[in-house]
Amino acid sequence: MKHVLPMVLILLLWHGLCAQHIWKGNHLSGNFSFANNWDGDTVPTINNADVNLIFRNNNPIQTTALYDFSYWATVRSIIFENSFIGSSSLNAELNDWGIDFWHQVQNLSASPQVINLVLRAKGSTIELNPTNADLTFNNMILNNLGSDIEVNADNNNHLFLNNAIHGNTNTRLLIKGNSKVAIGFANTSATHSFGGGVHVEKGELWFEESSSIN
Repeated sequence: MKHVLPMVLILLLWHGLCAQHIWKGNHLSGNFSFANNWDGDTVPTINNADVNLIFRNNNPIQTTALYDFSYWATVRSIIFENSFIGSSSLNAELNDWGIDFWHQVQNLSASPQVINLVLRAKGSTIELNPTNADLTFNNMILNNLGSDIEVNADNNNHLFLNNAIHGNTNTRLLIKGNSKVAIGFANTSATHSFGGGVHVEKGELWFEESSSIN
């Protein structure tokens, strides 16, 4: 009996480490609904705030991933790993659906990555990190919970916020790493909500012409 509890804990830890949605991108098209784009050739149900969405490998022909599910997905983080070769864009078939995330979006790839679908911030603090290459957001990040937005990446890459981060009066933008955060103006109604203030501890904050925050 002594060995049962440690073994159960080991199994639970192993399950936590292995519970990832891993994109391998083996199909000619990057549809989320195509099984051979996923590790294990099985389309996952992406609905767990403890599980990461990992872009690990990609087909050189495949330059886009298309979210074509008719529900809001839920993940802990969206991570482009260093094994993810080449630039890509994460798109949505319909603007009605997107991804809820609780921790961060991070680019560990050596190539720039682009997010073109709507995201919803769910954690008390969320991170947007262009760690090894640039990271661009061309659609809204809905932040109705007032999550702080932290940028901790330290390699002088660009984080482009080209559409609105909609938040409430508590939202703060915290630039803590040596990143260049560029506030863009891709949408005429895009006014970024950082009612809690913008704090630049390291790095740089850029404004494109006609962009604004409030």
